[in-house]
Parts: sequence; structure tokens; C-alpha cells
Amino acid sequence: MSAQKKEEAPKNKFITSILTFRIEVVSPYLFLLVLTWSAHFLLIKDFGLYEDDWGFTATAIANDFTQNWNRLYGAITSFWQGRPVHMALLTFIPFWGAKFGGIQTLYIIGFAILGFNTCLWFAFIRRITCSGYGALIASLFFCLYPADTTFSFLQHLFGLQTSLLCLLLAFHFYITISYSKIFTFCLKGISYLLAILSLLNYESLFLVFLTAPLFRPHQITQKQKNYHFFIVLAIGISYFLLRRWAGESRVSNMGVVNALQKIVQQITLGPLVSLGSFILRPAQVLNELLGQYWSVLLISSLLFLFILINLFNSRWGQVLRSSENPDFNSWKRWLIVGLMMTILAYPSALLLSVTAIDGRDSRVHFSASLGTTLIFTCLWILLLLTAHRWRFKQYIIISILSLQLGFLFTFCLDVQHQYRLSWQSQQTFIQDVISLAPDLQEGTTILLQAPGLVTGKQINPFDWSLPWVLESVYLFPSDWEFVPRIYRVYSETSFPTFWQEHIVNGNEFILSPNNPGLYFYFPWEPERVISGENIILLVRENDKLVRKDYIEGRSGQKIVLKPKPQSTLSPNFATTPIFDRLMASSCDHCRQGSPIYLENP
Repeated sequence: MSAQKKEEAPKNKFITSILTFRIEVVSPYLFLLVLTWSAHFLLIKDFGLYEDDWGFTATAIANDFTQNWNRLYGAITSFWQGRPVHMALLTFIPFWGAKFGGIQTLYIIGFAILGFNTCLWFAFIRRITCSGYGALIASLFFCLYPADTTFSFLQHLFGLQTSLLCLLLAFHFYITISYSKIFTFCLKGISYLLAILSLLNYESLFLVFLTAPLFRPHQITQKQKNYHFFIVLAIGISYFLLRRWAGESRVSNMGVVNALQKIVQQITLGPLVSLGSFILRPAQVLNELLGQYWSVLLISSLLFLFILINLFNSRWGQVLRSSENPDFNSWKRWLIVGLMMTILAYPSALLLSVTAIDGRDSRVHFSASLGTTLIFTCLWILLLLTAHRWRFKQYIIISILSLQLGFLFTFCLDVQHQYRLSWQSQQTFIQDVISLAPDLQEGTTILLQAPGLVTGKQINPFDWSLPWVLESVYLFPSDWEFVPRIYRVYSETSFPTFWQEHIVNGNEFILSPNNPGLYFYFPWEPERVISGENIILLVRENDKLVRKDYIEGRSGQKIVLKPKPQSTLSPNFATTPIFDRLMASSCDHCRQGSPIYLENP
């Protein structure tokens, strides 16, 4: 071999080792990002806005910068819900994001936030356990977290997941130990600042930060732990008193006894429900979705099996099989820490029922996503440790774990499908409303008598925010005092005129937040009396919506409503980026038979 080749050989070997190291470091993160996209954003071209999105995201998009800034300023000065950071993110992420690509861009931003959180959780678990295998399992369970079905909801991506991002960064800074006391003090200070930002964004995560010293049990003294607990509790109590001083109704209206009773209930049932969902969701997939998604379940389970076994055999399995005394104690300790994190996730979630695991109310379990995934990770690792001498048993355990992950991934795909169906329901509904009511003017009010509107399995397409839809897609003149809105009236098949007895008085219609004839009327809207000439009434007849020219009053007289226009052209107003998303129907079968937004009687 020539001297030149002898010199090149070590250099090539060094380059190869560097590339191999980079692949090993980067590949878990790439895999987790791909999994996050597949589990929660694969169908985003068919996603839209839902529930609170119309009140926050849509309003931020329709407003100009000055209007958004005034809205944020009002939220800060009034300490709105104790969440000024929350309002800032919900205002300016949609405002700027929509300018760079509309709703699609907002979902891409949401994917970046959720994907970053998944990678941060992976990096954190690997730092504290020194186990890449355990970190991967924890991050897989987090990505496929089954108790909270709102991981694809813009409102929660910008509000809740950003709060979690701050908390995860706070954990990372807190456990970073430096030989310089001054530098360590600065890192701790940054961690507390990030925890406060998390608190001012969404408060239910903050108490989980109490567990931060437990992730460095040997490097942090008992005195330092006591300081940490005192600081966190002092911040939490100050925050509570500030909300009470600001008159925030969620705090000021709750008595001490009721609050304590609710806390006991939440921390007792909450962990059981969130942990139980890891078992319940696979059972639901078997019972409801297996026929529809069996191929996805098979492919995803085999993929997880292939990845887990290869990683297991590469390093961790070899170390495990060669060890005479597996490290049970450290994983048992992390199991206890995970249980503490899970319990601390529920005292702040006082306004929601912990039995909810579907729909937007399932966010009550959002704060337990870290603790429960750490618990399940420890349980699976402890199972593998008990079988450290038997490779066959280890493969059986990994196969069962892969199957569970496959079931959870399949469930996430079904949640995406439900989001798509809810958006299709809104699309066809608003398109029908616009075609039936193209004559929108100042003061025009649309009353909707449509019993049987779909509620959505995972997200409600027709929630409290329905009156906001028209002003979110059209830019009505700024000098209009009352813009056109849609109000759903109480009407059941067995009692279709119930709403009339509460709304109609003579030839006029009474709109009020205290009126039982309306499903939703914003509490800040003034009570109004509207003449029939400004009312458009849409009624469900023969499983479709029709527009009425008149209705009969209680005394039998005909009340004339806003006359139908001769032209059927769409309203001639400037539109927001939401309009194109709403009018571009992605549902080929929505027009066949009854509209998709009406349930069969």
C-alpha cells in the first residue's frame, strides 16, 4: 500500500464514523417528525376551522394589525382569563401565518410546534435516563397520546402546545448543570421565566414543574429542592390572587370548599382515565375501526415492530442481555416521578370533567401527556428488564408494544378523519346558507331552524361560534353597526315552534343572551328587537334547508320576512383567506341525498 493510501484510510474512517454518528443522532428526530405528521396532519388539506377557532383564529385573520393590537391590549389590561401570552399567540400567529399561505400554513406551523415538542420530550427523557430506547418509547406514546383528541386543533396547537413547549424548555434548562455557579444560577432563572410564560399561556401545566428537581436527584440537594418548591408555589399563589383581584370569573366564582372537593375528584379520577385510555383506544379500534383501517393497523404495527427490534438489538438489547443485575431501581424511580407528574396535571383543570376523552373537552387530559407517557414507558422497560435473559420473551414483549402503538396510530388517523368530516359539514352548510341568503345587508339576521345538525364525533362543526362565521369570511363595511349573523334557534321535531314562543312578539323578533329560544347569543351583544323585514329564516324541510317567505304568529297572523332576491349571485363583499378554504369543497359525496350536516331522522 502506498504512503498516500495509508494516509487516506484513517481520514476516510474518521469521516465515515462522523457520518454514522450524525445519522444515529438525527434519525430518531426525523422519524418522530414523520410520525407526528402522519398521525395528526396527514389530512390537513381537508381541515378547516372549528369551534373556538372562529372566535380567535378567524377573527385574527379578518382583523387588521391595529384591531388585533387593540384586542391584545384589552386582554392584557383586563388580565383576560389570566392568559395574556395565550391571547398574544392566538392573535398574531394566525394573523401573520395566514398572510403566508392561508389556513394551510397555519397547520404547518402547528405541525412544527407539535413536532418540536415531541423531539424535546425525546431529548429530555434521553438526558435523564441515558437510554435512547426508553426515550423513543416515551416520545412515541406522547405523539400518539390517546386521552386528548385535540392535537390537530389550531386553537390548542397555538395555545396549549406552545405552553407545553415553554415547560419542556424549562425542564431542559433546569436540569442543565454547570461547573460555574453563576452560569447555573442563570440557567435556573431562565427555567423559571419559561415556566412563568407557560403559566401565563395555559395554567394547567404549571404545577407539573414542581417535579423538576426530581430529574436530577443526585446533583440537587434537599435544600435546593425546598427552594424550588417554595418558588413554584409562591408563583402559583401569586398568579391565583392576581386572577382573583382582576375579577376573573373562573376564579372569583369558585368557593374554597367547592374548589378543594373538585381538586380531590380531579386528581383521583384524572390519572385513572388518562392511563386507561392507553388500553381503551386499542379496544375501540378493534370494536369500531378494524374493518376500515385493518391495513393501516397491520402496516403501522409492523413498522413499529421493525424499528423497535432493530434499535433494541443495536445497543440496548446487547447491554441488557449481558447485564447480570438490570437497573430496576432507576426505572422504578422514574415511574414514581411520572405518577407525580400525572397527579399534578389535574388540580388546575377544575372546569372540565375528567371523564371526557373525546371532543374538545378531552383537553382536560392534555397536561397529563408527559406524566402518563413516562409511566407507560417505565412499565414497558421494566417488563423488558424482567426478561433480560430470554431473548424470545423480549421479542414477545416488543411485539405487543408494537401492536399497541399500531392501535394508537390507527386511532389518531380516525381522529383526523373525524376532523375532515366536521369541516366538510361546515363547508356544505355555509355554501347552502350563502346560496339561500345572498342578500346580506346591514342588520340582516339569519335564524336557523334545523333540528338534527351533526355534532361531530371528535370536534363540533356547529358550536357556540356559529354566529361568527359570516363576518370571518366576508369583510363587511366597518361602519355597519350590526353585521349579518347566523343564530340557531331551539327547535325539535316534536316541538318545532318552541323558539317562536320566546323570540316572536307581534311582528318583531327579540334577540337576547337570556332568550331560551336561541342556542347561542354572545353575552356581550346587546338585546335587540328586529323587524321581520330583516329576518331570513332557514328551515329544515324534507331533509334539506329551505328559505321561508313568512311564518305564522301565535295568533295566526302571517309575519312577512325578508323577501328573496331576484338574483342568486353571491354577496359582493371582499373576502378573507378563510373564504377560499370554505368554498373549495373537498367532499365529492356531500351533495348526494341529504346534506352531510344533517343527521338522519
